[in-house]
Amino acid sequence: MAHVLVVGGTGMLKQVSLFLAAHDNVVSVIARTSPDLKTLEAEAEQSGGKINSLSLDYRDHDSLKQNLEQSIEINGPVTLVVNWMHSDALDASQVIAEVLNRTSPVCRYFQVLPTNPSDNRRGRTFFEDPFANFERVLYRKIILGYQEEKELSRWLTHQEISEGIIDALRNDRKDAVIGIWDAGQQRTQQSA
Repeated sequence: MAHVLVVGGTGMLKQVSLFLAAHDNVVSVIARTSPDLKTLEAEAEQSGGKINSLSLDYRDHDSLKQNLEQSIEINGPVTLVVNWMHSDALDASQVIAEVLNRTSPVCRYFQVLPTNPSDNRRGRTFFEDPFANFERVLYRKIILGYQEEKELSRWLTHQEISEGIIDALRNDRKDAVIGIWDAGQQRTQQSA
């Protein structure tokens, strides 16, 4: 049984959390809302999966580090991360990576990024490998694009995002784009 971490796994990434739990993983999910975590736990149990709820605000780096270390002590080293966090808190990704580099034999770290990196200069650095100095953390990025319908653009649905992320995980894509991104660049999604 592998130990997996999903940050933001009760909302947009809910189906990703459930997919990972259904595939014989202990899935530690970081979210701020306890009721959402309890609902996710119950849904995972229905399919025989296990969710380890970590109810915390990842902006509190001390709490994040402490809870992650405790989860690793109980469930073993984390070998896979799917991380979606608000762009104003991306420094929490560094905290997670530091803990994983110290405790995991090797960990694939999928960072889910917003459509437009120019909106946030700090976020732009995440289009490069922010963990290049860590031997055990293998950085992957998943960029959320948009869809076009009848010459209008729209945000991706949670279903489209989940399917694209699951495809990136299954195929260990180092750089994945879900939908259309940046001047009409398009990558097709494969269904899970």
